[in-house]
Amino acid sequence: MRLKQFDLHLHSYYSDGHDSLKKLVKRAKKAGFSLISITDHNTLEHLENCARIAKDLKINILPGAEIGVTINGKDLHLLAFGFEKNNSGIKKLFNYLKRKRKKEIEKITLRLRKNNFLITLDEINGIRADYPGLAHIVRIMLKKPAIKKRIKKEVGSSNVYSIINHYFSKGKLAYVQEKFPSAKTVIKTIKKAGGIVSLAHPGFHLSFSEDKIIQKLKKSGLDCLEVFTPKHNWEQTIHYELLTKKLNLVITAGSDYHFIEHKTLIPLASPLGFQKIPPGVYDDFLKYLKKKTDYKFTK
Repeated sequence: MRLKQFDLHLHSYYSDGHDSLKKLVKRAKKAGFSLISITDHNTLEHLENCARIAKDLKINILPGAEIGVTINGKDLHLLAFGFEKNNSGIKKLFNYLKRKRKKEIEKITLRLRKNNFLITLDEINGIRADYPGLAHIVRIMLKKPAIKKRIKKEVGSSNVYSIINHYFSKGKLAYVQEKFPSAKTVIKTIKKAGGIVSLAHPGFHLSFSEDKIIQKLKKSGLDCLEVFTPKHNWEQTIHYELLTKKLNLVITAGSDYHFIEHKTLIPLASPLGFQKIPPGVYDDFLKYLKKKTDYKFTK
């Protein structure tokens, strides 16, 4: 039985998730979701297989991607849904993201090697992800006994995020700024390709005093706000739900599932794990989706 529940923020190994697309979709189907979206970071490579798997497993998979953007000096993440992946503007945007990431990875690798962390570009290029992240580099480092021993001595932990913070955050030895396109440009591109746009986990990046940034995004064409997410506490959830009403935005929900954070289970029928998304939220999103995009449900 499919429930009026959706998870529009899932990651596979095409970016920084752990699971294959098929394994990820099977987990989501078992959880009872009526609609999901796999939103790998800054890549389109997962989309073709998503369409095939949706047909094979008889589940609705909304085409999606998570895109890093900048606005008012802040780096944010936008979730794009229902766009046409063969649109020329879309191809241009994602080709740019891939090229600039390649240059950033080269700089990171060079800085690591200068500090005697001897990993190679060939090792990074050999991973499955189409858009390599810092977590991928850390995993490569931890596979080397000498480097792992050094990390444990210097960081005191083998936790991926502790290692990232110690070596790759601003001011640290392997820091390279990840530069993103403007939010306005990305929103315009997605909309021209027939898609809609949600702001991912706003409370993770913004304080309540920065709601004006969300207002600015709305003026640029933002459609939705990810309100229900494990990255929000109760106060944030309530705040952003009220903000959607004030700004006439549509609510979305997403677990931001990567496997590492949630171990082996996608939160059942709820990104928060213990609170079901109100059915009306699902209905409102579907109504908006059908109005604004050409996405066709399989059933």
